[in-house]
Amino acid sequence: MSKPIISKSFKEMKDTAEAVTNSSLRSTVLATQDLTNKVTSINWKETAHQAKGYIHQGGQAAMEYAKEHPYQTAGIVGTTVVVACPTLVVGPVLSAVGMTSNGVSAGSIAAGIQSTIGNVQTGSLYATLQSAAAGGGGLGIVNVMTQAGAAASNAAMCGVGYWKDRGRGAKL
Repeated sequence: MSKPIISKSFKEMKDTAEAVTNSSLRSTVLATQDLTNKVTSINWKETAHQAKGYIHQGGQAAMEYAKEHPYQTAGIVGTTVVVACPTLVVGPVLSAVGMTSNGVSAGSIAAGIQSTIGNVQTGSLYATLQSAAAGGGGLGIVNVMTQAGAAASNAAMCGVGYWKDRGRGAKL
């Protein structure tokens, strides 16, 4: 007796699965046809022309801003470059203070700091900076912290610029 019940249950499940699949397939086909109709109804030449106009207007507005705010623009561009590529700053700064890939340079600022610290503790700021200079695991940490500082500085410059210009109709 149980065999026909099991067979019936499997048949019902199979029929239900087929019905759901067919329903989903119909919905997918209808949605695809609708999307195709919408995409083909777009005037792509006009859209490209509008996009070109928006890019041109944005470029003109950026140039006007740069002329009116040369120092802010230089700061924003500089910090954006640092966010994009922090090693442009990290390596030279570490080298300038005497942290090199070969260790601490004798007579450097880093050597003076190390002489006051004595035994450098693993995981300390000094150890992390030296690791970064040597291209070790500290480099990722120092790069991320440099990016965070540059991004915060960039946001502050933009905020101050907006605050100063708000009386002249500046918009976010």
